[in-house]
Amino acid sequence: MSIHPKKGPNINILICGKAGLCVGESLGAFEGVDDKSTCVETCQETDGCEFYTFDASSDPFCFVYSTCPVVDDSCASCTSGEDECPRVICRAPGECATGFLLDEFDSRGDPAACGEACLGSAPCRWYTHFEDSGKCVLYETCHIDGDGGDLCDDCLTSERTCAGGRASPPDCAHEISHIYAPRK
Repeated sequence: MSIHPKKGPNINILICGKAGLCVGESLGAFEGVDDKSTCVETCQETDGCEFYTFDASSDPFCFVYSTCPVVDDSCASCTSGEDECPRVICRAPGECATGFLLDEFDSRGDPAACGEACLGSAPCRWYTHFEDSGKCVLYETCHIDGDGGDLCDDCLTSERTCAGGRASPPDCAHEISHIYAPRK
């Protein structure tokens, strides 16, 4: 699958958080990068880097690329995107369409409790809070495909870093910019 499925003369799209491993011109691999945010930052600080892949497996790696014409979705623990992606996704409308679900419970309508539960669960990296039902869902991995099936009227999805007000602009995006968003 191409990382730029909708590029054209009047469309310039930023792709972030796409499930899979980038297949392109590699600029290197970095050990000891523990999260996607740091991988995005590594790409932004590497000369010529325009794309990244973060592999969240038990031995996490960050791969950086100058090109990424194709994303191989066979790597279930990988997330890829462009160098201009926000470092953290907070309160994005929608829920995880695919991902490894850890827990689901009633947060009594308190989105902060949902975030705190994610912070209290070591493998939790993402959480979705449903306003109407008060349901909270914790995920180890999360991919929003952008096919419309993952959107909901009453839910917001955030990365673990957003919990407790720990992330703030410019590092935090408050929209589904990890799917398709206009480049600035």
